[in-house]
Amino acid sequence: MDRFTKREMILLGALIALAGLLFFGRQMQRVDLGEIERLEAEPVEISGEVEGEAELVVHVAGEVFEPGVYALRMGARVIEAIQAAGGETNFADMERLNLARTLVDGEQIIVPSTLETDVQTATSEPQADGKVNINRAEEAELEGLTGIGPSKAQAIIDYRTEHAFQSIEEIQSVSGIGEKTYEKIRDQITIN
Repeated sequence: MDRFTKREMILLGALIALAGLLFFGRQMQRVDLGEIERLEAEPVEISGEVEGEAELVVHVAGEVFEPGVYALRMGARVIEAIQAAGGETNFADMERLNLARTLVDGEQIIVPSTLETDVQTATSEPQADGKVNINRAEEAELEGLTGIGPSKAQAIIDYRTEHAFQSIEEIQSVSGIGEKTYEKIRDQITIN
């Protein structure tokens, strides 16, 4: 205690209190899934064809209370899949996900943890061959491609929102992506 003056101790205490407020204040700004209409979805066993109206099946993992495989209506959003899995835990980093993105049948949603620093965990299912699926990748994952920055990544997302890519060559139809850019990324992308 002899090393620090009373003033220094007060400043140190104030800094610690401020850091705590910032940390806990950030936690309080999370999306409250309880305010969104609760889905009556249960984990499903996949055996053949899904009955009833058009549905899609997704795997929800990571920082959710009930990870598993869920059948949801066509057109469902990421936030609905998370809610079907019991909602996010206190350690879920919801800011790293696009909660409004429309789900694709067969995809995996990994809700990242605030304790993790690897951005890759927030993206859709990683490809075994290391390629980026241009029909499913989040903006950050697209920005990891050679020559693709934030504006081109957003242009890819905007394009695929209107029509899914049928081939990797079709990425050249995106504004700002020509033959040279395509040549740089063709071995890094997939549509499967």
